[in-house]
Amino acid sequence: MIIGMSGGFGLSGVACFSMLVEISTIFLNYRGMFLKSEMSSPLSMVNQLTFFFTYTIFRIFLFPVFTYKLVLSLYYSWDLLNAARRICGIFAFGMYTWMWALNLIWYKLILTGVAKMLGIISKSSDYKRVE
Repeated sequence: MIIGMSGGFGLSGVACFSMLVEISTIFLNYRGMFLKSEMSSPLSMVNQLTFFFTYTIFRIFLFPVFTYKLVLSLYYSWDLLNAARRICGIFAFGMYTWMWALNLIWYKLILTGVAKMLGIISKSSDYKRVE
């Protein structure tokens, strides 16, 4: 966020707006408070589904919008930026792209977990313990 704010003009607004993705973290942290024996309780399932929906909305759908807004801001203010701000803008774009790629990798794991919870994918017990 500091690099986005250092980029100047609209980048600081995009950096602050992109903090909306942290809404899904509330439900991820709450999930960590459940004991393993409580993971099949109705409250745990509601929490996991809420995490899934907030992650989908804020990290999968809106994060590319934030990146697009960042690119637009850089495009329209490029001639007004000095070299340091241009470098910060390019670096911020790289970080946004990298974070979205990581979000997609994590999303695949979340989809698998939700599918197992809903019974779409069977929970395999064929795994051997590695020692």
